[in-house]
Amino acid sequence: MIQPKDLTSRLTQFWHDSPDKLSLGMLVAMNLVPLGGAIFAGWDVGFILLVYWAENLVVGFYNVLKMAIARGGKERWHPVSLGLIPFFAVHYGIFCLVHGVFVLVLGQSGKSFRGDPIDALLGNLSGGLLWPMLALVVSHGCSFLQNYVGKGEYKTRSVQSLMIAPYGRIVLLHVVILFGGFVVMLFNSPLPLLILLIGLKILIDLFLHAAAHQSKNSGGVSGLADLLKQSGRQR
Repeated sequence: MIQPKDLTSRLTQFWHDSPDKLSLGMLVAMNLVPLGGAIFAGWDVGFILLVYWAENLVVGFYNVLKMAIARGGKERWHPVSLGLIPFFAVHYGIFCLVHGVFVLVLGQSGKSFRGDPIDALLGNLSGGLLWPMLALVVSHGCSFLQNYVGKGEYKTRSVQSLMIAPYGRIVLLHVVILFGGFVVMLFNSPLPLLILLIGLKILIDLFLHAAAHQSKNSGGVSGLADLLKQSGRQR
């Protein structure tokens, strides 16, 4: 079993090794929003899963911006490369819509959603999800400006590589989160299990963030990867 002391030590080392503490701090702060919602606003696991789904929309938005200013690749101004941007927007949008409906159908056993999934999705986007989405825009925007623009990552990234980049995040993160959310839902969303789910989301987010910038934080990636592997073996 992972000891709290070991977890704290590795996360502390990861923070110490990270060159972009501002974006990391924003990432953790954003992930604490669902915790506050669960404690103070009565969010159940269904609504928290919807917040995590909404993050995919924000990731897709910034990925379009990344593709638009990417300077890597020899044919960055080729019509085919430029055509990948609208293709990604449509394909990723359909993917997120299907994913969102699935999250809503899964969450209908909770208290957040009732009725038609599409109506519930649109209603939440214009209502309860507004402030969490604004926080997500700020958090991911901080990383976009600090890392992709400020540190010149756009100079080495190609439109082609960015085309598929968000899908790996969704597969790794949301397969785990949806499975964990289903388990939490079976127990009627008790707060301790919600806290564990949110903690798992933070840990995976830190790993994904480190992996995206591993050239400057390889030690942090290795430490978090070992921690996730150890956690997986104990499940």
